[in-house]
Amino acid sequence: MEYLYIFDLVGTFAFSVYGAYIGLQKKFDYVGVSICALLCSMGGGTIREVFLNRTPFYFYDHTYIYVMFAGVLFSSIMYNQFHRINKGMLVLDAIGLSTFAFVGAAKGIEANLGFVGAVFFALLTAVGGGVLRDILVNDTPSTFLQRDFYATPAILSGALHYIFRSSMNDTIAIFSLLALIFALRIIAIFFPYYFTDLISKILRAGIPQKIFAHTKSAEQVRRALLKTSVPQDLTSSRKN
Repeated sequence: MEYLYIFDLVGTFAFSVYGAYIGLQKKFDYVGVSICALLCSMGGGTIREVFLNRTPFYFYDHTYIYVMFAGVLFSSIMYNQFHRINKGMLVLDAIGLSTFAFVGAAKGIEANLGFVGAVFFALLTAVGGGVLRDILVNDTPSTFLQRDFYATPAILSGALHYIFRSSMNDTIAIFSLLALIFALRIIAIFFPYYFTDLISKILRAGIPQKIFAHTKSAEQVRRALLKTSVPQDLTSSRKN
């Protein structure tokens, strides 16, 4: 799918720019800066391919390497003005997140790894490179910070991709999933604490407890589904 390939390259560029920027902040030389860019943009995909016993994609498609070095050059040129273009780059980053997660989930499904495999590879492909970059520069991975709503959209992408996998040959379904994940990330970018505040309000209101308080017990649900009764001796033993 040509458009997915283009989105993949856009994401690679954006991730490379951010990886290189971190390297420049740390005063690395250009080898170190390039490694930061490589890890950030292709680290997760590399680990995914190793898991699947495949040759990493950039060895036979050098376009990814060229795009990565373009990101390094761009970050080097724009380093002192980065604050001016940061929001625009984050939009490209959101495109990369949605695309990387989609590609990762597709690889997991293609390998017949089930729901867990789809979600795992979506998450790994989308955020694995950034985690490797932060470990390299001895920082706490930003993905793990509460304010950074980044990993959750990737997990959601993998889950939805698997659930609706039979429809993922349809262009509308593909773009709908990409658009949903992109929109979630954009909301998190421009309203940084929207999702974390929403979750906090839900927890403070005690909504989960209220829901569970009015939910049937597991035993009642089992009885309803199986339309069977629990033996009297088992019921008695539970009361004891």
